[in-house]
Amino acid sequence: MEVELKSLKLDTLLQELYDLFKPQTISSNIDFKIDCEVDEIVADPIKVKQVLTNLLYNCFKFTHTGEVYLRVNRDNITKSQIIFSVIDTGIGIESNDFDHLFDPFIQEDNSIRRSYGGTGLGLSICKKLVELMNGKIWLFSQGKNKGTTVSFSLPIRE
Repeated sequence: MEVELKSLKLDTLLQELYDLFKPQTISSNIDFKIDCEVDEIVADPIKVKQVLTNLLYNCFKFTHTGEVYLRVNRDNITKSQIIFSVIDTGIGIESNDFDHLFDPFIQEDNSIRRSYGGTGLGLSICKKLVELMNGKIWLFSQGKNKGTTVSFSLPIRE
Protein backbone atom coordinates (compact mmCIF):
# COMPACT_ATOMS: atom_id res chain seq x y z
CA MET A 1 0.00 0.00 0.00
CA GLU A 2 1.35 3.41 -0.92
CA VAL A 3 0.89 6.79 0.69
CA GLU A 4 -0.11 9.67 -1.56
CA LEU A 5 0.70 12.91 0.23
CA LYS A 6 -1.44 15.89 -0.72
CA SER A 7 -2.58 19.12 0.81
CA LEU A 8 -5.76 18.39 2.77
CA LYS A 9 -8.13 21.13 3.91
CA LEU A 10 -9.47 19.86 7.19
CA ASP A 11 -12.64 21.96 7.24
CA THR A 12 -13.82 20.21 4.07
CA LEU A 13 -13.00 16.73 5.40
CA LEU A 14 -14.55 17.40 8.79
CA GLN A 15 -17.74 18.74 7.20
CA GLU A 16 -17.98 15.54 5.12
CA LEU A 17 -17.62 13.46 8.29
CA TYR A 18 -20.18 15.57 10.12
CA ASP A 19 -22.65 15.11 7.26
CA LEU A 20 -21.93 11.37 7.11
CA PHE A 21 -22.71 10.85 10.81
CA LYS A 22 -25.53 13.39 11.13
CA PRO A 23 -28.28 10.75 10.66
CA GLN A 24 -26.81 8.76 13.56
CA THR A 25 -26.72 11.82 15.78
CA ILE A 26 -30.38 12.46 15.08
CA SER A 27 -31.57 8.87 15.47
CA SER A 28 -29.54 8.21 18.63
CA ASN A 29 -29.84 11.68 20.18
CA ILE A 30 -26.07 11.87 20.63
CA ASP A 31 -24.30 15.22 20.31
CA PHE A 32 -21.51 15.31 17.75
CA LYS A 33 -19.01 18.11 18.20
CA ILE A 34 -15.95 18.96 16.14
CA ASP A 35 -13.17 21.31 17.20
CA CYS A 36 -10.33 21.91 14.77
CA GLU A 37 -7.41 24.26 15.37
CA VAL A 38 -5.61 23.31 12.14
CA ASP A 39 -6.61 24.56 8.70
CA GLU A 40 -4.62 22.31 6.43
CA ILE A 41 -2.23 19.36 6.59
CA VAL A 42 -0.13 17.39 4.13
CA ALA A 43 -1.21 13.75 4.37
CA ASP A 44 -2.96 11.02 2.42
CA PRO A 45 -6.57 12.31 2.29
CA ILE A 46 -8.11 8.90 1.63
CA LYS A 47 -6.29 7.22 4.50
CA VAL A 48 -7.00 10.04 6.97
CA LYS A 49 -10.69 9.86 6.06
CA GLN A 50 -10.70 6.05 6.42
CA VAL A 51 -9.17 6.23 9.88
CA LEU A 52 -11.50 8.98 11.11
CA THR A 53 -14.57 7.27 9.63
CA ASN A 54 -13.73 4.01 11.37
CA LEU A 55 -12.99 5.67 14.72
CA LEU A 56 -16.18 7.74 14.58
CA TYR A 57 -18.20 4.68 13.59
CA ASN A 58 -16.88 2.92 16.71
CA CYS A 59 -17.80 5.91 18.85
CA PHE A 60 -21.39 5.93 17.66
CA LYS A 61 -21.59 2.14 17.88
CA PHE A 62 -20.51 2.05 21.53
CA THR A 63 -22.15 5.27 22.78
CA HIS A 64 -25.81 5.18 23.81
CA THR A 65 -26.06 8.59 25.50
CA GLY A 66 -23.92 11.67 25.71
CA GLU A 67 -21.61 12.85 22.99
CA VAL A 68 -18.97 12.11 20.41
CA TYR A 69 -16.25 14.70 20.06
CA LEU A 70 -13.60 15.03 17.35
CA ARG A 71 -10.69 17.33 18.15
CA VAL A 72 -7.77 18.24 15.89
CA ASN A 73 -4.86 20.30 17.18
CA ARG A 74 -1.11 20.73 17.04
CA ASP A 75 0.97 18.89 19.60
CA ASN A 76 1.79 21.66 22.08
CA ILE A 77 4.97 19.95 23.28
CA THR A 78 6.90 19.01 20.13
CA LYS A 79 5.08 21.32 17.68
CA SER A 80 5.89 18.70 15.02
CA GLN A 81 2.69 16.63 15.12
CA ILE A 82 -1.00 17.05 14.42
CA ILE A 83 -3.14 15.17 16.94
CA PHE A 84 -6.57 13.81 16.01
CA SER A 85 -8.64 12.69 19.02
CA VAL A 86 -11.98 10.94 18.85
CA ILE A 87 -13.65 11.01 22.25
CA ASP A 88 -16.92 9.42 23.35
CA THR A 89 -18.99 8.98 26.50
CA GLY A 90 -19.71 5.36 25.61
CA ILE A 91 -19.25 1.99 27.25
CA GLY A 92 -15.54 2.46 27.93
CA ILE A 93 -12.94 -0.25 28.26
CA GLU A 94 -11.95 -2.07 31.44
CA SER A 95 -8.70 -3.53 30.21
CA ASN A 96 -5.43 -1.84 31.13
CA ASP A 97 -3.83 -3.53 28.15
CA PHE A 98 -5.07 -1.14 25.48
CA ASP A 99 -2.36 -1.98 22.95
CA HIS A 100 -3.81 -5.45 22.25
CA LEU A 101 -7.01 -3.86 20.98
CA PHE A 102 -5.02 -2.81 17.90
CA ASP A 103 -4.23 -6.47 17.08
CA PRO A 104 -6.35 -8.13 14.36
CA PHE A 105 -9.52 -9.94 15.51
CA ILE A 106 -9.21 -8.65 19.09
CA GLN A 107 -12.08 -7.11 21.00
CA GLU A 108 -12.18 -6.32 24.70
CA ASP A 109 -14.14 -9.51 25.39
CA ASN A 110 -16.49 -11.91 23.64
CA SER A 111 -19.59 -10.12 24.92
CA ILE A 112 -18.65 -7.13 22.73
CA ARG A 113 -18.86 -9.31 19.61
CA ARG A 114 -22.18 -10.79 20.71
CA SER A 115 -23.74 -7.45 21.67
CA TYR A 116 -22.33 -5.15 18.99
CA GLY A 117 -21.05 -7.35 16.18
CA GLY A 118 -17.89 -6.68 14.26
CA THR A 119 -14.74 -8.62 13.55
CA GLY A 120 -12.17 -6.78 15.63
CA LEU A 121 -10.34 -5.55 12.53
CA GLY A 122 -11.21 -1.84 12.57
CA LEU A 123 -8.57 -0.64 15.02
CA SER A 124 -5.86 -2.84 13.51
CA ILE A 125 -6.60 -1.37 10.06
CA CYS A 126 -6.51 2.14 11.53
CA LYS A 127 -3.14 1.37 13.12
CA LYS A 128 -1.68 0.16 9.82
CA LEU A 129 -2.95 3.23 7.94
CA VAL A 130 -1.65 5.66 10.56
CA GLU A 131 1.74 3.94 10.65
CA LEU A 132 1.94 4.08 6.83
CA MET A 133 1.70 7.86 7.19
CA ASN A 134 4.50 7.81 9.83
CA GLY A 135 2.08 8.43 12.67
CA LYS A 136 1.18 6.74 15.94
CA ILE A 137 -2.19 5.70 17.36
CA TRP A 138 -3.19 5.08 20.97
CA LEU A 139 -6.26 4.52 23.12
CA PHE A 140 -7.31 5.52 26.62
CA SER A 141 -10.30 4.80 28.82
CA GLN A 142 -10.85 5.25 32.53
CA GLY A 143 -12.92 2.07 32.62
CA LYS A 144 -16.37 0.67 32.15
CA ASN A 145 -19.02 3.28 31.29
CA LYS A 146 -16.46 6.10 31.35
CA GLY A 147 -15.98 6.58 27.62
CA THR A 148 -12.99 6.08 25.38
CA THR A 149 -10.51 8.32 23.61
CA VAL A 150 -8.63 7.12 20.55
CA SER A 151 -5.98 9.51 19.28
CA PHE A 152 -3.51 9.44 16.46
CA SER A 153 -0.70 11.73 15.46
CA LEU A 154 0.62 12.62 12.03
CA PRO A 155 3.84 14.50 11.37
CA ILE A 156 3.59 18.09 10.19
CA ARG A 157 4.87 18.29 6.64
CA GLU A 158 5.36 21.50 4.70
